[in-house]
Amino acid sequence: MLKGKILEINYLKTWGMINELSEINSIDDKYCNELIYKIDGMFSGRKSGSYTWFMQIPSKYVKNDLLRLNEILLKYIKNENLSSSDILELECIANKEINPQTLNEVLAFQISSLLNMGYDFYADGMKFELKHTVFVNEGELAEQDFLDKIITLLDCYNGKRGFSVFVVFNNGIGNVSISI
Repeated sequence: MLKGKILEINYLKTWGMINELSEINSIDDKYCNELIYKIDGMFSGRKSGSYTWFMQIPSKYVKNDLLRLNEILLKYIKNENLSSSDILELECIANKEINPQTLNEVLAFQISSLLNMGYDFYADGMKFELKHTVFVNEGELAEQDFLDKIITLLDCYNGKRGFSVFVVFNNGIGNVSISI
């Protein structure tokens, strides 16, 4: 698919359009012209549009660089003591600067952002404390729910779970986001 660049953001922006265009042989001329006008309008900024699909990262595209994070979080959930290297690794992931160019990096960015937003790291451990909230009754927000979201994102990153991809075009610019 697209010469093996399936997970690059720039290629994903056009995937929905390619899917629609691949059906041209089975549609009438009027609809074909409307479709081409719609796609041209989205690229030129005359029209807004969006595409959504469900996907799972194929095993050959899985990056195995966050497997240890999953192990550390499972230890933390079980109330096992985390080593100083565990804490340091969590802190490094939480503070890692990522400029997402691929779908893998979008997932890694969300994981990193959630760790950074929800935890403070100390030499002897970590503490759950949300740094940014709007209209959230913090007494009702459970740390377990927060950890479950991070682990679900890790499962998506590691190709074990599917997720939704959204591409929205506004003013000729496509933006990619995901939802679990």
